[in-house]
Amino acid sequence: MGAMSQRHLTILTGASRGMGLAMAQQLLAAGHDLLCIARHTNDALAAEAKQAGRQCEQWPHDLARADGAATRLDTWLQARDQRELASVTLINNAGLIPRIAPLDDIPVDQLKDAMRVDLEAPLLLTSAFLRATAAWKVPRKVLNISSGLGRRAMAAQAAYCAAKAGMDHFTRCVALEQAALPNGARIVSLAPGVIDTDMQVQLRGADAALFPDRGNFVGLKEKGALASPEEAAARARLPAAPRLRQQSGGGRARLRRERSRWLIGQENAEDAKVTQRTQRRHSKWFSLRPLRHLCALCVLLASSPARLHRRKRAERAEETFKRVFSASSA
Repeated sequence: MGAMSQRHLTILTGASRGMGLAMAQQLLAAGHDLLCIARHTNDALAAEAKQAGRQCEQWPHDLARADGAATRLDTWLQARDQRELASVTLINNAGLIPRIAPLDDIPVDQLKDAMRVDLEAPLLLTSAFLRATAAWKVPRKVLNISSGLGRRAMAAQAAYCAAKAGMDHFTRCVALEQAALPNGARIVSLAPGVIDTDMQVQLRGADAALFPDRGNFVGLKEKGALASPEEAAARARLPAAPRLRQQSGGGRARLRRERSRWLIGQENAEDAKVTQRTQRRHSKWFSLRPLRHLCALCVLLASSPARLHRRKRAERAEETFKRVFSASSA
């Protein structure tokens, strides 16, 4: 099948409104086919897809019960012919904030639903996505929409902060796992900034006595500092930024600082390769000609400015080595 007939496929959660809807619209305009998973379908989005000549399948599903959606996604992907696709991407965008209050003042059912939508659903869907596409040769990507609250604490936001921090960290873990595979997926976690959505309305409408930071969110709205869903959606397509290993020296450090403001995950995979090479070199260094290397280390330590202290350290190191070496030679 020729490249002209291949399509980009994107699976997107929370696509019925807000930033998710804006992403869906931009992806359709860019020529992507969509599978959208949300509590409600969006007729206008379906009409846009039809007008653009794109496929847009919508599954109405409550992601507080994500196991059913994950199982269905696994089956759906395995039935696809990868030869028809140029790439496949999963975007975990759906989010939920429970009652804005101290942790002990939030109903248990709301806490459970928030953790399931914000953390359990991305985990289950990512697992199903990676498992179903493991043998695919086309580029595979996972984008997790996180939040700055996953990287800093805020009173009355314990559940949301914990879920987004968990999302960031499982993204790091999976990035390391996929980096070890021949055609591993690229996975990142993106904090797109403060966005003018229904979630912001919920934060501004909270009880100030229960939510100390309410005034900050009111101020952001009054100052016009909130990004529109369309602006945030465009920003969410930035994970094609240059890889860290393509940089060197100060350029690499600057890129790391810039990426760390909004992107987590793939840099861990890049760094893992460097770490693995370093570990192999260190292992080889200590396994080959250990006596010569350790003696050289002892001389180096003994000749430093803090001579007496380091000499004692060197002597202890040498004694330890002799015990190990004599035991291994016996």
